Amino acid sequence: MEKKLKSLKQKMIIVLIPLLVIAFLAVFMVTYFTTRTIILKETESKVQNGIDALDYHALSDFNKILGLIENVQCSVERSCQTEEEIKDYIYSIGDAYPETIPTGIYCGLVSGTYIDKMWTPGSDWVMKERPWYTEGLKADTVTLGEMYLDADSGKYIISIYANIKDESGNVIGVISADVPMDSIVSVIQDTHIMDGDKIYGVDKNTGLVFADENVTEEKNIFESSDTLDQKVAEMISSDEVNSFQQLDNTYIWVDDIPDTGFYIVFTADKAAVFKDLNHLRLQSFMISVAGILVLCAAVYLILKGGLAPLTKLNRSILAMEKLDFSEPIDINSKDEIGQIAISLNEMSTSIKNMILDMQKSIADIDTNANLNSTAARSLAGASDNQYHTVNTLADTMNELNHAIEMIADGATNLVST
Repeated sequence: MEKKLKSLKQKMIIVLIPLLVIAFLAVFMVTYFTTRTIILKETESKVQNGIDALDYHALSDFNKILGLIENVQCSVERSCQTEEEIKDYIYSIGDAYPETIPTGIYCGLVSGTYIDKMWTPGSDWVMKERPWYTEGLKADTVTLGEMYLDADSGKYIISIYANIKDESGNVIGVISADVPMDSIVSVIQDTHIMDGDKIYGVDKNTGLVFADENVTEEKNIFESSDTLDQKVAEMISSDEVNSFQQLDNTYIWVDDIPDTGFYIVFTADKAAVFKDLNHLRLQSFMISVAGILVLCAAVYLILKGGLAPLTKLNRSILAMEKLDFSEPIDINSKDEIGQIAISLNEMSTSIKNMILDMQKSIADIDTNANLNSTAARSLAGASDNQYHTVNTLADTMNELNHAIEMIADGATNLVST
């Protein structure tokens, strides 16, 4: 049974279609991962810009308060020489900033005197044991203390303090103020960089979490058993800040607010970060599939149209193989296939003319052969006639010879008698 051969079109389709599919898939994958990298960088830039804005608000509030305390420090050191003068000055400005320092500015002297217009401590309260005082004695410049959650107000509070000195440069006390974090907490809670994100603050020294809407009680990031909190604590401890870190399906960004004791923590689900990428991936996939189908159809049509002349050439060559030159190759093309068709037509004409010449020569040879055959037959007949004549002549000669011999014998007998 004759084996069925695959056409050139089938072979090219079998090769080209998979190559096109592979090429489109490769382009899709490269585009996807390149876009993924771009989106991650854009998200990183977006997060950085958003947190920079938070830093600006935080620093603006802190710098304003730091400036106030620094002015109080300078004023006390320049104009107050006695304890009474210090007391009178603190009382005059103690409640001057109700919006930024609602609990007022207070002072503790090394003599043990506590000066506070807004609050009177109980008998069991010991000033020299308070952190703001012990740390403030060592703070030549205005310094931010540790943040704490006030049990009475439920607000996050930070102490700001600096020491004061006499004309000889000796430390004589501490200027301090308790500043609520309301404005910073409000800004952090109102800030959303992307859908589903979470932003909160962490005190660098204590690990206290603030501005977290989901936290209703005091929470220490360094003591939490939550894996995400532990990752944040690890990043803070190892100073891995201002860059994305990933924990499972969560992206984390920790920002160190300059010149403060706070971090801003940003977390977002991977799905939220790559939300646009997932949409783009689906869109790219659909476009790729459509492109593959269109290209496959285009390749099929091109092959069908481009290889049609080859089919004609094949039929004509098979006819020539059987010495059938009756149909010329009808291909109107100016490409290489058209040139081949012209050459085959010319070759077909040449072979056809050569065969006609050969047939004429063979006919002439047949005619001459027939004439030669007739002449040969005539010659053969003449030869037969001559052969009979020669035989007759030979018989006659024999008879004549016999007669002569008889005559000779008769003559001899006559002589003998």
